[in-house]
Amino acid sequence: MRALVPFLIAAAAGAADYAQIAPILEARCVRCHGPDKAKAGLRLDSHAAILVGGRGGAVVVPGKPDESSLLVLAAKPADDEERMPPKGDPMTADELALVRTWIQAGALAAP
Repeated sequence: MRALVPFLIAAAAGAADYAQIAPILEARCVRCHGPDKAKAGLRLDSHAAILVGGRGGAVVVPGKPDESSLLVLAAKPADDEERMPPKGDPMTADELALVRTWIQAGALAAP
């Protein structure tokens, strides 16, 4: 959590980019959506791959967090069978807020 503090401060100021999101995705998503396994044809291990989406289409709609399935599915309650990740620790409230800020700001790449 301490490692996320600088990123959370930046997000609160409205400045979020992929460099801040990458560690969250690495910890929560890449096991199933990365170079070794790409469930549903989706990779979340690079900014470009996120923007491409998977077999179900786009998972991030820049500027529209409520239309971005990456955030919508990660924010579902723990007892919802669609919640991501289905196993392991879900994103924390702070992580969800940072992902929301990033998407709202346009899902920017790292500078």
